[in-house]
Amino acid sequence: RVAEVAPVVEDIHASIERNPHAFHVLMRCRTETEAIYQHMLAVSALMVTLAKQMKLSQRETHEAGMTGLLLDIGVSRLEIDPAALENGIDSLDPTLWSQHCEVGHELLRKSRGLPKGVLQAVMRHHEQVDGLGFPHMLRGQELDRLSRMAAICDRFDMLVSGNATGYPLDPAEAMNRMMQSESAYDREMLGHFQDSLGLYPVGSFVLLRSGKVAMVVAQDKRDPALPTVLVFHSQATGEAIPKRTLTLAGRQGVDAITGIADIEALGLPDPSELRSSLFGMG
Repeated sequence: RVAEVAPVVEDIHASIERNPHAFHVLMRCRTETEAIYQHMLAVSALMVTLAKQMKLSQRETHEAGMTGLLLDIGVSRLEIDPAALENGIDSLDPTLWSQHCEVGHELLRKSRGLPKGVLQAVMRHHEQVDGLGFPHMLRGQELDRLSRMAAICDRFDMLVSGNATGYPLDPAEAMNRMMQSESAYDREMLGHFQDSLGLYPVGSFVLLRSGKVAMVVAQDKRDPALPTVLVFHSQATGEAIPKRTLTLAGRQGVDAITGIADIEALGLPDPSELRSSLFGMG
């Protein structure tokens, strides 16, 4: 629901812009590591969405979005070859990568007016509730709410964008991986996160019982397993079919999602390009 999230993120960006030091560091990150900057924008929107799902206050929602926009600010000061990021952060030296949490915290600590909770979450957004995160291996309730939210939103977008592994995952597959790794995250928050995005998040490619291939374009709050999809391809014939929007919740069992579509195996264009093309229908 972009209309709900965008104005809040814009306001958060404006708040940071009013703080010269924080804004300068943010813009340096944008210049040197565009992929990370885009990632932070996405995480900011995801944090706002999760905060709204959790019914947090306006102030808390604002701080959640600000955390997302600043959480990887320390990457701009690390000696990392931008080309190395193309293979995903999971392939980097863990000792080197873990430094961005403390570096980012120190950079932002020099700013005036940033909430303490935001600074804390920038330091802790890679911590896990099972104690296997970094940089301090905190666990459970040692972790504040913002940090636990950030861990979920950060990892999800890292998987979807390809920043984690070097190749982007379908949003539904990324959600599956998150749910399978639930011991690493706050279970209740992870449930809220899934509720906010759906079992098949917008942009997921899915197979339908009818043999058609479709992309999820909207959620149905009443039934997360039955989103609205855009049908565009026939699995049976291997050919494109006239595009049409299908509200699965209104089909009364006539059609349903049977699984995640393997776009490469179907011989379809690159998922990112295909997604952009389909969303561009208007």
